[in-house]
Amino acid sequence: MPRPGPRPRVLVPIVALLALAAACSNSASDRELARISSRLDSFAVTLTAVTTALSRGSGPTGPTSATVGVAGAASLGLATAPVTIVEFTDYQCPFCARHATQTLAFLKREYIEPGKVRYVIRDLPLTELHPIAARAAGAARCAGAQSESAYWAYHDALFEAQKGLADSTLTTLAMTAGLNADAFGTCLSANRFTTVVEEDAAEARAAGLGSTPAFVIGQTPSGDSLTGKVLLGAYHAITARLRAPVCPEPRAFRMRGARHHRRA
Repeated sequence: MPRPGPRPRVLVPIVALLALAAACSNSASDRELARISSRLDSFAVTLTAVTTALSRGSGPTGPTSATVGVAGAASLGLATAPVTIVEFTDYQCPFCARHATQTLAFLKREYIEPGKVRYVIRDLPLTELHPIAARAAGAARCAGAQSESAYWAYHDALFEAQKGLADSTLTTLAMTAGLNADAFGTCLSANRFTTVVEEDAAEARAAGLGSTPAFVIGQTPSGDSLTGKVLLGAYHAITARLRAPVCPEPRAFRMRGARHHRRA
């Protein structure tokens, strides 16, 4: 077996992206927001993998910026937060689950709850890979029709039960999350949010986002559309070839990097 070569470094710090996103705030706020980058391995590993792939002339590049809608989507945090992050997720994507159960908890504690970041979530079910993903996204929307807190409770339940996720478990999870089971069942049976989920996915594809988790991060807009930098979970195929590069961040804050699922 050949000896692995040296592991690449992150050549484009994500700090720069956050500094751009918070350009209208003072330098102290810039520094505080930039701390997000040093904690989010799922973001930093992305830049390592993509930059290295580009330098070798291989691998998908994806868009560097995008404009996506934020109206009508589930969100966490204050609408007045200086930075907004939009995530496009797939409930059967294991890397989305890793982000939801590890990275998002840190974001909530350090940035969303203190009012520094608004977090918006939208759907990008990769139906070619994940046959239940679109149905699960619609189910999460049905939960959200009851309340914002119901959405997030169901969102968490879906990812916690991901390995055994099936159409038959969607209603069971609703009861586990404490939802009104009758209202949820009526919504799910009527496919109430199928079109909304399809519109989310179509908008993501139009923006060049074909993998999950995918993020757009930028300065919080005054309207219904966010324009920002695109950040993708590290490319699965590239990361395998690069022998899982390590993000150069302090050991105390290092987390396992999130990859992503990309349709074939």
